Parts: sequence; structure tokens; C-alpha cells
Amino acid sequence: MSKIRVALLVGEFFDNTLRRHNVFGGYGMLARNYIAEHVPCEDITVETILGFNDGPTLDTAVVDGRKRVIALPLPRTLPSIRGARRCLGWMMRRLDRRALTKYLSAFDVFLGIETMEYVPTVMSCARDRRFILYMQDPRPQSDWDDLDTVFGTDDGSPRPNSSVRAFYKTLVRENRLVGISQGQDLIAKAKELYELPSDLSVQLVRNPVALDNAFDLDSQVKENAVLFLGRLDFVKRPWLALEVARLMPEVQFYFLGKAHNDVVSYIVQPYRDLPNVHLLGHQAGEVKTDLLRRCKVLINTSIHEAIPVSFLEALAYGTLIVSCQNPDGMTAKFGAFTGRVLGDGRDKADLFVKGIQSVLGDETARRTRAREARAYTGEMHDVMRWTNTMREVIRAAVR
Repeated sequence: MSKIRVALLVGEFFDNTLRRHNVFGGYGMLARNYIAEHVPCEDITVETILGFNDGPTLDTAVVDGRKRVIALPLPRTLPSIRGARRCLGWMMRRLDRRALTKYLSAFDVFLGIETMEYVPTVMSCARDRRFILYMQDPRPQSDWDDLDTVFGTDDGSPRPNSSVRAFYKTLVRENRLVGISQGQDLIAKAKELYELPSDLSVQLVRNPVALDNAFDLDSQVKENAVLFLGRLDFVKRPWLALEVARLMPEVQFYFLGKAHNDVVSYIVQPYRDLPNVHLLGHQAGEVKTDLLRRCKVLINTSIHEAIPVSFLEALAYGTLIVSCQNPDGMTAKFGAFTGRVLGDGRDKADLFVKGIQSVLGDETARRTRAREARAYTGEMHDVMRWTNTMREVIRAAVR
């Protein structure tokens, strides 16, 4: 029996050794650490396509000794002028498309983490294949209205777009779209953004998180410390978390994340000398795990989030959340929800202070909610449960 070949369409792979697309984001973590790691089995293989490269040849790399990562050849173009050159350009583009179609026809199904800009081109060359849309962070106009209150937050994610909506209408009409979502709230957002049918069936497939079975929450000594886990960029608004740290000198604040912009570095600079602020840069492995074990609170000051991986990682260690984002009611249930905070946000720093104080001020309640948080992640975000569900989604899409 031949294996089902899955093409995973994403824009990053959480690896700095790749020549391109080598950023560290939640999509890349999901792609590398979970989909490419756990989904392959006796009847399924997964290869990751990161889009087009900057040359005419297929660019391949192998990560972790077995995960194949691909950048497709960039289609050739010539200036659109009259005469022989124009005719030659048309012929070359047609040959490029035929070659791309032949290559992509080897895959049985395509799985996209949200909608990368190259996805419509790929799926137009794989006309008889289905596309599994993993709804991770769809952003309808209401979300962009919030994002646009902060300078520099347009990261290229799809805005409401007529051509993308036309692409999805075609997939729906041809019965080639399979919808799955990591969160309940995101289903309505995706249907609004892409103008999907209101009755389109979308299966809930919650993102996985690896549970540390050696971790004993009851015996772990947690500190009155706060962890900021994420990129230091405009969307995450690290300056707001730093302002909270300035207002709470008695609490230690640890920041794990790399500054992605010189302007952000400039904004962060005035807070560097605060004795309770520890800017540790991008960290993974034991450093991050140790802080998740020790800190009582995860602070999230983002102007926008879907369901952050950092939320799941924190809850898996009984670390409660204080945030202005409340996806699927998660923050209110396992921490303190400040309510919406738009713009720069520093004038609302006191809301985060009150949220942190409410968590740290009642140790009995904190311990109870920490146990509930860890139990929730163990039940709803179990890796094996997620793996089996993803495999069945893939098999059903091919059938």
C-alpha cells in the first residue's frame, strides 16, 4: 500500500539553519515540532513547502535528519513587450507551470497552516487535490481595526482580500476545502475573513502541547515571578509589559524573546536597567522550561492573538495567564483578563498590575487554578490525541 504524501504549506520552520524562512514563530513551531514530527506514520509522509525560492531550481533541505523542507522554483518572467520576446515569455511561464504541476501532482493532499500568499498558486497547479485549512490566526476587519491602532503591526498576514475569497469560493464549489481549527472563536473569524459558507463544517483540532510528565506541580516551588514569552515586536507590545514591571519592583520579570526591529529595541532600552527586569533574548530548551516551572504568571500584552502556543506551554506547567486577550475564555478561566487594551497601552498598565496582584494575592486559589490548568492541557491538548485526530483528517480528505 502506497503512503499518503502530504504537502505542508507554511512560511517558516522554526530553524535558523535554513537559507530562507528561518524565523522563530508559532506556525514554525507547530510545523516542525508537531506536524512534521508526529503526523508521519506507516501510511502517511509529510514534506514541508515554504513557498518559492529566489531561483529557477527546487531548493531542498533536511532538518532533524529526516524532515524534508522545500522551496519551490520561482517562475520565470520576461518584460511584457510586443514580438518574439513576449511570445517567449508566455511559453516559458507555461513550461514553468507545467513543471510545477507535475511536481505537485505527486502529493495526495495539501495542509495549510492558515493562508500563505503562495497557496492559491500551488492549489491552482494541483487542481484535483484537496486543501486542509488549519485555521490558526484568521484576521477579519475587526481584528485589523485593533491592530491598526499600533504602529508597525502589519506583518503581511492576509487582510480581507477579494482574490483570496475567490480562491476559497472555488475550493468550496469544487468540494476541495477541508476546514479544521485550533479554537472555537477562530471558526467564526475565518468564515468572516474568507467569506466561507456559514454551514461549512469545521472540525475542532486544538493545537498540541507536550506535557512534562516528570513535572510535579504540587511539589514545585513557584516564585512571585512573571514570564513574558514571545517575540519583542510591535504586535506583542513588550514596552507595555516592561511598564508593568516598572510599577511592580517587588516582582521579578523575565523576558524570553528576540527584538525583531530596531525601533522596538529603542523603545525597550529605557527599561533595561530596572533591577527586576531580565531580558534574556530568544531561549528554548532548559532555560525556557525552568522559567515555566518557576514563574507563577505569564504576562501577554499583545494587541492581537489567536491562541498563543505560549498560553498552552504556560498552562501545562500550572503558570496562570494575565492578558488583554481571552481566546475561547482561556485567560478568564486560568488567570486574569484585563479587557481590551488598544493603542500603545501604557496608560492601561495598571490593569495588568491588578491582574497580577489578583493571582499572586490568593495562594490557595492560585494553586487550585494551576492544577485545573495543567489538567486541562493534559486532556484537551494531548499530543497523541491530536496526532491521531490529524491523521484521520488527512485520511478522510484523501478518501
